[in-house]
Amino acid sequence: MNDLVDYVKSISKNSNAKFALNTTWAYSSGSSNKGFAYYSYNQFNMYRCIVESNKQAIEETEIDIIIPCGTAIQNARTNEHLNAIGNQLTNDGYHLENGIGKYIAGLTFFETLIINDKNLDLNIYNDVTFIPETKNETVELAHIAKKSVIKAVNYPYTITKKFRFSW
Repeated sequence: MNDLVDYVKSISKNSNAKFALNTTWAYSSGSSNKGFAYYSYNQFNMYRCIVESNKQAIEETEIDIIIPCGTAIQNARTNEHLNAIGNQLTNDGYHLENGIGKYIAGLTFFETLIINDKNLDLNIYNDVTFIPETKNETVELAHIAKKSVIKAVNYPYTITKKFRFSW
């Protein structure tokens, strides 16, 4: 990671550039991906390893921003309605589901990079009105997805408690 950061700095014309790291998500608990064996086929174990490696990368490099997609997905998985979409928000056990799964990842990038910009007056609930057009998505599920994203951005290394439908 250090070599990559150093290389980008050496070719960058912008000395104020910031580095961001996207935290990926753990596979679904029933994933058949061969790489899942490394984590003893345990979703939480995989999530914990991802978080620890990201913490180490932040500590050892000049990465400025963490984009906690993995935590946002884990947060969403605590809601029974979101968790039931696809294969725990995946298409195949490890690639994000095309509707709400990718929506959560996109919202996480948006919340981290755009909404958290102190020069902008935006709110993910009011200013992001798009909801993916697939059979499972509803306004309520989008609201819970946004809640899982906000919690992840505020607490990037902590899975939140179960989300319920509440406003």
